[in-house]
Amino acid sequence: MSTGFLLVGHAPLAGAFKSVLEDIFGHLEGVEAVDIFSDEPKEKQFKDLEQAWSLISCEQKLILVDVFGATPGNVVCAFAKEKNCECFAPLSLPMIMKLICYREQPLHVLREKAIEASQLSTRSERENC
Repeated sequence: MSTGFLLVGHAPLAGAFKSVLEDIFGHLEGVEAVDIFSDEPKEKQFKDLEQAWSLISCEQKLILVDVFGATPGNVVCAFAKEKNCECFAPLSLPMIMKLICYREQPLHVLREKAIEASQLSTRSERENC
């Protein structure tokens, strides 16, 4: 079971994440990005999400958003309910890299991997230097 990912964030964050991922992994099938501008009408935001969603032909889809409680997260929550799809936040490079590596796994495994990646990648400079 292959999983597709819709990356959503404050402009230009989602597109930047996708660019970085393609630098690391090369071209990725089933990964789309939507940058949300807070001042755009909700109809345009939904249209952009729908267009990107339709490009993902994977059996299972996840939405990854930069933050809940702000415009991208609010729009994504409504969109995810409409699509009966899970949404994870906060979007981070370690999280999406791990999820791509495990994209053939079922949703409950991906949920665990997302949490694990977020926890393991949160460190102080003293732990890393």
